[in-house]
Amino acid sequence: MARVSKGKPHGVNITHAACPFFVFRALGATTLRGENVVVENGEMRLKFTGKKGIELDLPVTDPQLRGIFQERKQKAGDGGKLFNITASQLGAYAKTLGSGGYKTKDFRTHLGTSTARKLVADVKTPPKTEKELKKAMTAVAKKVSAILGNTPAVALGAYINPNVFEGWKTSVG
Repeated sequence: MARVSKGKPHGVNITHAACPFFVFRALGATTLRGENVVVENGEMRLKFTGKKGIELDLPVTDPQLRGIFQERKQKAGDGGKLFNITASQLGAYAKTLGSGGYKTKDFRTHLGTSTARKLVADVKTPPKTEKELKKAMTAVAKKVSAILGNTPAVALGAYINPNVFEGWKTSVG
């Protein structure tokens, strides 16, 4: 499960706020509303439907971020947007970062790849067979997809750089 905390990654999708081909409305950082900030038993969470209908329930653990979300929820009300920015404005901002040319998807790709890289590095005994390799890659993809709010197949296909698994693939031969 992803955690929303200052200086730490979260998997909130910041693009594709709605898709007309589905019967639900997917939300992301630019479309979150006050009702998506929920406090239960003293714990704050972001609860919303992400892409492909995946229900996200992200704990907000950082006290400063809790305060920011609480203040934004108060100002917006349950039906109002938490952030006064559009996906295109956010995309334009992303292009100004670094040497330019970044897209909002690049943040998720970075998060997916860096998370996968850490998970692979934490494995004490690398897989020795193709079957073990597939199982290990799937386990990594499941953890990454839980953070990003998508499926393991999407995580592997779009958000985890395949080079992350090169060391494992070499050990399998």
